[in-house]
Amino acid sequence: MINMEKIDELSKIEGENLITIYLNVNKKNISPLVLKTKVKDLFKETDFSEAKKKNIEDKILNYLSGINPNTKSVGIFASENYWLTCGLHGEIGDYLSVDYVFNLKPLTMFLSEGKNIGILLLDNKSARFFSLYQWELEGYKHFEDKILPRQENGGWSQECFEHRREEYVKSHLKRSADFLVKAYNFYKFEHLFLRKDPEITNQFINILPKEIKNKIRGEIAIDMDTPAQGIISKVMELDKSEVKKEETGLIEQLENALKDRIRHRAISGMDNVFSKFYDNKVDSLLINEDFSERGFYCQFCGYLSVENQFCPYCQSVAVRVKDIISVLIKKAIERNITVNIFKDDLALKRLGNIAAFIKEY
Repeated sequence: MINMEKIDELSKIEGENLITIYLNVNKKNISPLVLKTKVKDLFKETDFSEAKKKNIEDKILNYLSGINPNTKSVGIFASENYWLTCGLHGEIGDYLSVDYVFNLKPLTMFLSEGKNIGILLLDNKSARFFSLYQWELEGYKHFEDKILPRQENGGWSQECFEHRREEYVKSHLKRSADFLVKAYNFYKFEHLFLRKDPEITNQFINILPKEIKNKIRGEIAIDMDTPAQGIISKVMELDKSEVKKEETGLIEQLENALKDRIRHRAISGMDNVFSKFYDNKVDSLLINEDFSERGFYCQFCGYLSVENQFCPYCQSVAVRVKDIISVLIKKAIERNITVNIFKDDLALKRLGNIAAFIKEY
């Protein structure tokens, strides 16, 4: 499974003939024979020797024979002395590149779409917590607290009983909130979904720390004993909608920032982005997934260009690369700059498929 640590590892590698492969391997739609043919077809346009092709193909097929049946796509990153694979739970088109850096755009997009998610199902006596990473169940916890049954008889004793019962419920909510804080500190979920319960949900939210309240993205009407897969499927639909809202909001922020001629908080277009990136003034990048350009990369100072083969700063010959945007993403990850990848966003397309927010000083 892919994570930021693996992407960081990949971003630090550069050199001749680095192979990046993305392959759709959804076993529901693709037979083993078709998959084998797909692997062979990937290397038709390369200038590798037949022996090298055969060696890589065999290695890929051996890896594919042991992957999780639910894996829909895989990423493979290889060189003479390096080999890393990862399964992806979303479909991606077949792709191969041989370049000076690995193409990390699809991985970055998968990470941004598949948030760390926390789910808490809560009623007045029990709690079920699920942690999801890339839509895989990462952690589960269930606990119950002793709650007095509701008193049906009237009178003074009933009032006392109900008061005691309310105290039990408050204690349960406090314990659940404390647990959620610990779960957040451990799993670092970015989005949180709660079970909708008219009796206790608002009361529970009120006792949560502000940091966790800010992670809440919705409430789901669902039974406490719903099977895990049913819960995950329901949350999946909601979270995809939330991710889309966040992407739309980010583009709106970009358009407003570009209109602000006083603060100059954003730029668009490849040359502008490259220039500010070289000057270390970029705070975050916004790039359309399919955008790529050939270009030149100075391995000494990091200068990027689509035209200049000679670095104007080092006065050295820059490395010719097939996808200069992949180099930009690699360098951004090295600097811990946020990279936002979009699926053919039309507004971003009009801006040249690439833009950036500038650091505020």
